Amino acid sequence: MSVVLETTKQMPDQFTKTTSRSWIQRIVGSLIGALVGLGLFLASFVLFTWNEGRSIRRIQSLEEGKEIVQSISSDKIDRSKQGALVYTIGNVVAEKPVHDELFDIEGPFLKLRRTVEMLQWKEQSQSKTEKKLGGKEETQTTYTYTQTWSSKRIPSEQFQKTQGHENPKSMEYQTRYFASPKITFGRFFLTPEFLEQIQSYRDLPLQSSDYEKLDPSLKSIFSVRNGNYYTGNPQSPSIGDYRVQFSVIDSKEVSVVGKQNGAIIEPFQTRSGALSLLQEGTVGVEQMFEKAHRDNTGLTWLIRLGGLIMMWFGLALILGPLKTFGDVVPFIGSLLGAGIVLCTGLISIALSLITISIAWLVYRPTLGLSLLLIAGFSIWMLITHTKRKNLQA
Repeated sequence: MSVVLETTKQMPDQFTKTTSRSWIQRIVGSLIGALVGLGLFLASFVLFTWNEGRSIRRIQSLEEGKEIVQSISSDKIDRSKQGALVYTIGNVVAEKPVHDELFDIEGPFLKLRRTVEMLQWKEQSQSKTEKKLGGKEETQTTYTYTQTWSSKRIPSEQFQKTQGHENPKSMEYQTRYFASPKITFGRFFLTPEFLEQIQSYRDLPLQSSDYEKLDPSLKSIFSVRNGNYYTGNPQSPSIGDYRVQFSVIDSKEVSVVGKQNGAIIEPFQTRSGALSLLQEGTVGVEQMFEKAHRDNTGLTWLIRLGGLIMMWFGLALILGPLKTFGDVVPFIGSLLGAGIVLCTGLISIALSLITISIAWLVYRPTLGLSLLLIAGFSIWMLITHTKRKNLQA
């Protein structure tokens, strides 16, 4: 078991814990880490394969949609366009008010968001690790406790130092989302897949008139300050106090690409997947498809980066025991660690590019071949680096 030495600082809401691990304990930990690394390494291939397939299907869906989309007016229903992929511009209007019954907030909004936050303790930590001769490792961790507004309960029972930093066991009031029960789009109705894409909330400052409408049981608890509801003293809040804010989405003009099904605009099913595009304001159909392509490209590269990091970290964990063995002499362990990071980085880049390029060879051979060439260059760099190291040795 690890040896734990705890030192409490004089500074309030902060303390330091020192832990030490023997070389044998670190070897066992690194072997377990290697198994975890193997799982991450294999999972990265699954992630890459899924992501490239998703990206290709999305591109195919957008290209198919762009070829067949037809423009219509949202002010009338053209029966000849039944079942077609259509593009139209119109006003999304809340025909019935949205209502938060608990706080009696009501208005002609598309959506209403009630954000509830509770003042709670939050734990933050900073660690510094020092390696000792013989492979032993000593870690000094400083824990700092601050008060913060949070919309989710922070489990203080998991803190290193719970005494004096207890958060309430639950939140009495919760964040909630509300939507108008009847929303129209010209002569049409939009399905949830489109309405979910409208996210431009604005703050709705509370007035004294809103407070007067509160139920007496809430009036005795809450007060209005700076456009929000507060429990307790807003100028000097305490742990467990609440802050409630409201924000709304107004009726607005939007541009839509989807399937006309009677009086409903719904996602259009292409051969490669569903298509449902919405942008706020007046946006041309060409621009809508261009933005959809950009969004897909951005998401694809974001997931690729995540897959690369997963693969890199997994490989580093797999080779972790080598570094731990070398840590008997800290200087040797550090050199091994740097070499592992460099080599696993190059291997990860090469394997990532190979996996991505194979997926693209069928759809776009030029891009696939280019990625394979880059992968080959990375492998050549790795081999050259290894040979140079061997010659120096």
